[in-house]
Amino acid sequence: MDPRLSPLKRLFYQAVEWALSKATDRIIAVSPEEQRHAIRFGLSRSRVILIPNGFEPVPFPPMGVVRRELCLPEDCRVVGFIGRLGTGRE
Repeated sequence: MDPRLSPLKRLFYQAVEWALSKATDRIIAVSPEEQRHAIRFGLSRSRVILIPNGFEPVPFPPMGVVRRELCLPEDCRVVGFIGRLGTGRE
């Protein structure tokens, strides 16, 4: 599913995955997207099972509670960062 693969590498990996899939009873997908991809690829829907990769989200306390615990004034602006992990080669 790596969009950066060349067409030749993609074909090679698909062939290997398809051949190995014939030697198993089930295929485990770790996301709904991966499950849909496997089924579109030709694997039987009954053989592809979804086991999500991850954990339940942690509830965050209200901002006022966090500010008090960090001894920050109520009008303090908090800056956050949202990102993703990568190989550094993207």
